[in-house]
Amino acid sequence: MKKHRKWAWIALAVCAAVLGWSAGEIHAAGGNLQYLIPAPPIETGDSGQSAQADGTQAEPVQPNAQTLALWESLQTAAEGWDGIIQSYTLSGIAEQITLAGDTGETVQTRFVALGPDAFALTPKYLLVGRLFYPEELLNGSDGILLDEELALALFRVAEPVGRTVTISDAEFTVIGVLRHTRQIGDSTDYTAYVSLAALWNLPVQLDALQVTAAPLPGAGASAVFSADLEIWQAGGTLINLRKEEMGALLPLRVLLFVCGGVLFFAVLRLWNRRSRSLIADARRRLDAEYAEKLMPRFSVYTLIQLLGYALLAFAAVLLMNYIIAPVYTFPEWVPAVLVDWEDIQTTFWNLRQGAASLRELRSPELIRIRYFGMLTGWCSAGAAVLLASLWARRRCN
Repeated sequence: MKKHRKWAWIALAVCAAVLGWSAGEIHAAGGNLQYLIPAPPIETGDSGQSAQADGTQAEPVQPNAQTLALWESLQTAAEGWDGIIQSYTLSGIAEQITLAGDTGETVQTRFVALGPDAFALTPKYLLVGRLFYPEELLNGSDGILLDEELALALFRVAEPVGRTVTISDAEFTVIGVLRHTRQIGDSTDYTAYVSLAALWNLPVQLDALQVTAAPLPGAGASAVFSADLEIWQAGGTLINLRKEEMGALLPLRVLLFVCGGVLFFAVLRLWNRRSRSLIADARRRLDAEYAEKLMPRFSVYTLIQLLGYALLAFAAVLLMNYIIAPVYTFPEWVPAVLVDWEDIQTTFWNLRQGAASLRELRSPELIRIRYFGMLTGWCSAGAAVLLASLWARRRCN
């Protein structure tokens, strides 16, 4: 029996460690708003070398003209975001693209094209060199950032600042090397970063465009962001990382609420027992002493007891607020009429529509939250079973 209890405590410690790790990783994903859409195809028309009918030269075709148009229209849509969103940016992502170093080495890598304010929204850890200047992200640059593993794969050195990389016959100069931070949700070993504006005239096909915004707390940014971007480009995937975090940590929240409830009632039971003991002691003392003489002592004891009950009531309020908090984040969970089965059923199916969609674009942060959310759910269930088992054995003994 003692051996089984020992292993139960070890398993519980493992569950607690995984829960702590998962909660930290989920929280590290941040609280940004994201909106992902498929990237438009590049233009493959005349390069502009042929003459038009009137003898003048045609305007050069910008391969990523549609992406440029989306960026310009996004800036127009964002004009009403003052006071609800701190900053926003548009990034382009290609899951696989070929990079060639000046040594002749080629590597398949993930490719990210950064827009203005990108580093304010998703900080990067620089090892050597420098990051893009704000004007380079705004107007374009021939610079490129590599993570350290990609730099080693291309050049066999960890500090290749000043070396050149070729992408679709265009040369980029390495301006910095970033810390290699491959995480769950990253589909490739390496990542390279350029400025989005550098791609307007390059035939680089992106897979997706992602709008990222940092909302001001309590300003109702999510609803405005969603509505404006649905008008900007309908059919995208809206991701609220703060809501995803709350949903992923819900099993842990329920576990902590149950544990807190058990602890609350255990303390309440002990405090009630102490109160009954003090009342019994007061009755015994009244048989031998005058009430006037005992009044100061009883007043102090009564004040302590009342303070204890007040603290317990405050703890009960905190517990209830803790378990009710997700309702404020997910008002769509609550049917308009709680006792109407049709309304409950409609609400349930509406909640499942996102998961049942035929196509969904996912950001690395969303994939990471969902993975660690799965770990949180399983470990919370395991911890609940172990705690119940240990509690039952203690009660039996």
